[in-house]
Amino acid sequence: IASYLQIDQSIANHLNLSAGVRYEYFSVNSSGAGKPVFRAGANYQFAEASFLRCSFGQGFRFPTIAERYIRTGLGSLQVYPNEELNPEFATSAEIGFKQGIKWGAFMGFLDFAVFRQDFQDYIEFTFGQWGPDEGQVPSLDNALGLGFKSINTGESRVTGAEMSTTGRIQTDRMRIDVIAGYTFTRPISLTPSTNYNPDPNGT
Repeated sequence: IASYLQIDQSIANHLNLSAGVRYEYFSVNSSGAGKPVFRAGANYQFAEASFLRCSFGQGFRFPTIAERYIRTGLGSLQVYPNEELNPEFATSAEIGFKQGIKWGAFMGFLDFAVFRQDFQDYIEFTFGQWGPDEGQVPSLDNALGLGFKSINTGESRVTGAEMSTTGRIQTDRMRIDVIAGYTFTRPISLTPSTNYNPDPNGT
């Protein structure tokens, strides 16, 4: 179940504003969760081909049925369900600058932005010993409980910067479209001491 509202406003043909809110609710069997998420952004044109923008947004992802309830196998390796998996929530913010450029036969835009994303209860499909050894020693019927499982890895943060250019080189004899960019990211865990894999054998 979901509902949303969005408002867009242009001011003096130089400033574009946008804001919205969305409420989402998910339910699977007897488990359910809901959360409102917000977004807002602004784009300001302060010269003929110069633009400054900023944005803020939130995201909410409820675990899938497969992540929570389905167990399957990849040979002796298993994919384990996780009924305790929590929904993932994220916030992101960005500030960017876009500049039109003309240099000789090249005409296009140069774009630069810095951003940050924060995650709570980040969901990651991870390899580990998630189940007990179900074989007869020394059998490896289920690879000693090794396999894959979707887990919450706690809180994390990604900061970074991105530079890109798009444009065209036009001459009498040819036309070349240019798309190039570089992105730098720095992901870190904000809860590095969290134990994501308690002993499945209880020892």
